[in-house]
Amino acid sequence: MLFFKRKTIVGKTGSLVASPEDNRDFLLSSYIPQIKRYPTDYPPLFDLDILNQKQEPSCVGYALACIKQYNEMKEKINRVFDGSFIYREAKKIDGMPNLAGTYLRAGLSVVKNIGAKTGSEDPSIYRIESYARVDDLSFEGLKKAIALYGTVLAGFKGSNQGWQQEVVRPPKDNETQWGHAITLVGYEKNYLIGQNSWGLQSHNKGLFKIPVGYLPFEAWVILLDAYNEPSKVETGWVAINYLKDNITTANLNVREQPTTSAKILKVLPKGTKVELFSSANKFANGFTWTEIII
Repeated sequence: MLFFKRKTIVGKTGSLVASPEDNRDFLLSSYIPQIKRYPTDYPPLFDLDILNQKQEPSCVGYALACIKQYNEMKEKINRVFDGSFIYREAKKIDGMPNLAGTYLRAGLSVVKNIGAKTGSEDPSIYRIESYARVDDLSFEGLKKAIALYGTVLAGFKGSNQGWQQEVVRPPKDNETQWGHAITLVGYEKNYLIGQNSWGLQSHNKGLFKIPVGYLPFEAWVILLDAYNEPSKVETGWVAINYLKDNITTANLNVREQPTTSAKILKVLPKGTKVELFSSANKFANGFTWTEIII
């Protein structure tokens, strides 16, 4: 295990720095209500996009991008957020410009004060109001936090050998250990359910299980997500049959509705890069249609 002055733990695809103690933190125990009962199983409520940080040390940003997508989906808005943006902004304020990785509190400060960025929209639209540190890191304490807030930002110590399968395990003494930020998105009777940012090829298509005795060293929840009326985005429908890697393969009509009889809003020349408005597709007139931002 590699330690720096700020307890840096080098990770598989980056590094996570344990947040320094700060008595100004809001503690979840001060806000969480006394729960009489909560479900034995809490499956993830939404199918969130599985992101991939690749070799960038930006796990904090990508875990928060996952949480922001969850919170927006509760408002019937589906946006995929840029984890790299959150990480880059966190590096401007974490006081460690020459160290790869950041800490969870820095990332949370970014989404509170700056927001989260999609491909084109103003990040201030997607800010949060407040967050709290989870001070009960027991298995039951984390389950309660997930049941109440839907997602939990968590930091784990792990090893390459221990995180290969769907069910992960703690690192062994003879293994190189690292730290990694992930999103807890649900739980089963004896497992927490995590979502990773290593792409669909990891674990079980990006989701994994954490046994009851394997607990994070740090965790946070978003207490309140800021509700801002999103700026109006103009959208239209195109036949996905004429897209490859989101680039048009022919001159393509953008229509008002997903049907060949709908009004044409715009014609996109061959080779135009398009931005998807959502991942939902529809089928009509022999075509699969997807909604794009125009």
